[in-house]
Amino acid sequence: MTRPKLGPWLRGERGAYDGIAGAAVDRLGRNLVDCLNTGYMMRDTGKLLLTYGHDGPWDLDDPNDENRFTMEAWGAQMELRAIQRRNREATLKAREAGRVKSRPSYGYEYKRLAPTAAVHEVVLHPHASEVIREVARRILADPDKVTPSSEAARLTRQRELSPGDHRAVMYRRKSTGAPWRSSSLREILTSEAALGTSYTG
Repeated sequence: MTRPKLGPWLRGERGAYDGIAGAAVDRLGRNLVDCLNTGYMMRDTGKLLLTYGHDGPWDLDDPNDENRFTMEAWGAQMELRAIQRRNREATLKAREAGRVKSRPSYGYEYKRLAPTAAVHEVVLHPHASEVIREVARRILADPDKVTPSSEAARLTRQRELSPGDHRAVMYRRKSTGAPWRSSSLREILTSEAALGTSYTG
């Protein structure tokens, strides 16, 4: 119900609809509970549930269809967990070798011993880290009046480089003058990197 693209349909905000059609059961959700909740919602509201490879609509009142649907949803969850595990292992190996898989989080920068060398360490960017600290201090001091939206507008007015432009300048590219967005600022403030609970690479 909370998924950005599917949720509005399920909540009835996009008007009437006859059901859901997907390429496979695992496209209905990425874990067992999500798939089953969506499937049973379609059944309980009398809507159609179609996926490629299944002959006609799913009938979750039929034991055979219900068991098959559950097994395919369970298989999707097992596959997702395996992918997540492989990604975590690959990330750990890359970090140990000094290779990064993503851009530095706002407020941090990568240090290399030579321009083309592996990342030697991740350090706080002296200016950007203070920008985000000041934003956090202002919001915590007056959360009723100071919000991520008002802070994004303030930073834009002060011509503070947005995260994308800041990164571009760090790597000797031109800035575009893009404004700060409240959603980006909110993500930075609540990220594991900003909270100090995660390696930023």
